[in-house]
Amino acid sequence: MDRVVKTINPKAQQRDVEVLSNKKVGAYHHIVLAVGDLAIATRPGNFVAISVGDAMSNTILRRAFAIYRASDRGQYGGTIELVVAPHGLGSRWLCARQIHDRVNIVAPLGTSFGIPTEPVNALLVGGGYGAAPLFGLAEVLKSQGSRVDMILGASVAGKIYAPLEGKRSVNTTTLTTEDGSTGIKGRVTDVMPALIEKHKSEIIYSC
Repeated sequence: MDRVVKTINPKAQQRDVEVLSNKKVGAYHHIVLAVGDLAIATRPGNFVAISVGDAMSNTILRRAFAIYRASDRGQYGGTIELVVAPHGLGSRWLCARQIHDRVNIVAPLGTSFGIPTEPVNALLVGGGYGAAPLFGLAEVLKSQGSRVDMILGASVAGKIYAPLEGKRSVNTTTLTTEDGSTGIKGRVTDVMPALIEKHKSEIIYSC
């Protein structure tokens, strides 16, 4: 197993980790895992592969979940946060975990977002809970002096994740919904051209 993991990502490790928190936030679950020093190697854009189901489960393959935020500080030595929509069998199993339950993970995986070496005007575009990794990215970009504008979209208002956090994390936040229940009626791509021109966006991240 170690040989396989190293082929995927030299910093990734397989571990049993503890569930510290599992809170329902709107249509999604916000889950915090105690991962120790794995948090140090985690960057915005990485994901975690989780073994779902018990020993008798026929769910063989791990499920991949984007990492919302990672922190290498605090009493647990390091945490990663996930935003999960309970749609399929694997995600419903994960959302049913309780505090102090343990799950088996491989992390961090994937290619992280590229970070400019100098301040830029960045536009972050995300849909539904898929936008979650962009919040950690926004924090990194802002800490480097970049201007950060964000577009959050979904089919309905209840599926936009953490719109208030988006407003705190960036310079401007634009919300879109396909049914017009909040923000601008339409898709995120409908408002992109005008915002790119208005804010002189130099780099676009999407998730």
